[in-house]
Amino acid sequence: MSDHIPLISKSVRDQAKAFLCWDYDKNLTIQLIPLHSEVAYFFPPARDLSTIFIFYPAHCTNFLNSICYMFHEVGHFEQFKKRKASSTKNSFIDEIQFDKGEQRLAFETEAWDLGAGILKIFLKTIDVDEKLILKHYIQLQTHSLQSYTE
Repeated sequence: MSDHIPLISKSVRDQAKAFLCWDYDKNLTIQLIPLHSEVAYFFPPARDLSTIFIFYPAHCTNFLNSICYMFHEVGHFEQFKKRKASSTKNSFIDEIQFDKGEQRLAFETEAWDLGAGILKIFLKTIDVDEKLILKHYIQLQTHSLQSYTE
C-alpha cells in the first residue's frame, strides 16, 4: 500500500486512545481487542457514551492501521454528534446501514475527512513523521472507499 510505512508503537496507539477519550471528548470510549485481523466499528451511545471497537492482530508490532481506523471511526462519532445536534440522529442510523452506493460512499468519505482533521490535531502532540502517517491514512481511505463502489 505504501513504499515506506512508518512504524507506530503500541505506546503511540495508547496515546491516541488517551487523547481521544480524555482530551478530545470524555463521552467517547475506545475498546482495543486483539484478534486475527484489523477491523473497527463505531457504536452510537448507550447512556451518553459512544464506543469505538478496534480489533487488531494479536501479534501486532505496527499499530499504524489501528490508529488510522481509530480516527476514521472518530469521524463517525463526529457525524453522529452533528446529526444529534440537528435532530437528525435517525438519519445517522439509516446512513450507517447502507451497504454500498453513492449515499454510503458520501457517508464514509465524510467520516474519513472528519477523522483526518482530528488526526492532524493529535499528530501535533507527538513526535512522529506527520506527513507519512497522513499519507498512509489517505491510502487506507482510498482503499476503503473503493469497497463501497464495487
